[in-house]
Amino acid sequence: MNLIHARAKETNPRISGNDTTEHIQKRSLLVCLFCFHGESGKLQLYRNDEGMKKTRDGLTVVICDDDRFIVSSIREELDGSGYNVIGDAANGLELIRLCEKEKPDLVIVDIEMPVMGGIDAAKELTERNLTKCVIFLTSFDDAKYVQGAIETGASGYLTKPINPDVLIPTIESCIEKSAKFYEMNKKVANINKRIETRGIIEKAQLLLMENHNMSESDAYGYIKNLSKERSTSMADVAEIIVAKFSD
Repeated sequence: MNLIHARAKETNPRISGNDTTEHIQKRSLLVCLFCFHGESGKLQLYRNDEGMKKTRDGLTVVICDDDRFIVSSIREELDGSGYNVIGDAANGLELIRLCEKEKPDLVIVDIEMPVMGGIDAAKELTERNLTKCVIFLTSFDDAKYVQGAIETGASGYLTKPINPDVLIPTIESCIEKSAKFYEMNKKVANINKRIETRGIIEKAQLLLMENHNMSESDAYGYIKNLSKERSTSMADVAEIIVAKFSD
């Protein structure tokens, strides 16, 4: 089994070692592919040829490598596969500036570059949520480079020279991984937000009970009614109450 078969099996377990590249490409159009859409971070699932095309058309990509030949080669492959390459950069600093402006869905970045390398740039991109998916390019077999890349939150990597048959299956596999990771982080953030909201409301309740001799239920009802009157959230009302008694 060659590289394209190995990578393609990650996204479609039904692919066997007897399948040709043409068979894989045809079956890949039927693979369930998860992909981000817009700022909402919603996932959409496509199962047909047209859907797969929509997924790729809606996915924005930035390429970063100081080797212009590599950039041109990857851009040509992605453009030919329906992806929307919206820009490229030659070093990590240029990449960060470009992502601040464009906020691409996917970044493909070389590890070793002048000015700022790919690992340092990817750390900032992921910490600031400037992209949803990072794939590294590397000419190194040294495990420390790959490990460093993975620790930044990268979804995968490609080894130079890049095999064109491996590029697209790797991207699609990494997009799926990133989508699942993004959804998990979103759920955690929602839980933390609910805990934070409950905490500020309980603090406001306690202040009302201590300063206005209210019962727990009366204090809660007071915050709830005030939020309806002012057409704002109970958390916002609670923050005002806490700020008032803190003065």
